[in-house]
Amino acid sequence: MRAEPAGAEREVAAVDVSYANLLTASRDRLTEKRRGPLQRPPAVVKASENRDVMVAVVEQVATEQNQVALALRDQGRTDEAKELLVKNAQFAAENASSPRVEQAPGAGRRQPEGRRGDHRHGLERDPQADAREQSKTQKQRRW
Repeated sequence: MRAEPAGAEREVAAVDVSYANLLTASRDRLTEKRRGPLQRPPAVVKASENRDVMVAVVEQVATEQNQVALALRDQGRTDEAKELLVKNAQFAAENASSPRVEQAPGAGRRQPEGRRGDHRHGLERDPQADAREQSKTQKQRRW
C-alpha cells in the first residue's frame, strides 16, 4: 500500500443495488461510487465544523453518560456512578470552553441557583440556596 499526498481523492463509498422493477417487470441494477479527499488541511476541517451539531453532540454524550451513572447508582454502585459523573462534568467543561461550542445558541445555560448536581443522584446541594429557594416558593404561594 502506497502513501498518497494530502488532499488526494480516493473512492470512499460504493453502492451496487440489484432489484426487481415492478413497473417494467425486469431486473434493474444501480451502481454509484463516491470519491473524497483522504485528508483535509486542519483549517478546512475547522471551517467545515457545524457549531450547532457540536453542541448537540456534547449534550447527547453528557445525557447518555448521566443515564449510565443513574443506572449504576440504582444498582448500588454509587462509587462508580460518582466517578462517571465527575468524568462527565470534566468532558462537558472541556467542550463548553471550546470556541465551537461556546458561541452556540443555548450554550452556557446555568442550573438553577443552589444546584451542585441533583440530590436525587446522590450529589450535594447548597443548603443556603435551598433555604432561599424555599422562601421564594412560600412567598409566591401567599400571593
